[in-house]
Amino acid sequence: MSKLCRDIQKKLGYALWQERSKRNLNILAVAEKVNLNIDSFDKIEKGTFSISWRSYQRLLDFYHRDIEITLVRRNERE
Repeated sequence: MSKLCRDIQKKLGYALWQERSKRNLNILAVAEKVNLNIDSFDKIEKGTFSISWRSYQRLLDFYHRDIEITLVRRNERE
C-alpha cells in the first residue's frame, strides 16, 4: 500500500475516532450498530484497516458525515 493511502486511512480513522469520542459513544455499541467486528473497528480508528472501504462508509453513514479533502502545501502541514 502506498504512503498516500496509509496517510489517508490514518487521518480518516482519527477523524472517525474524534467523532465517536465527541458523541461519547462506546466502541462496542457503535460496532454492533454498523455491523463491524470490534477488531476491524479498532483498526479503522487506528488507521491500519485496509480491507474494505465499505466499512468506512458504514461509519460515515452512521455519523451522518461526508468526507471533505483540502490540499495544503507540504511545509504547512501540522
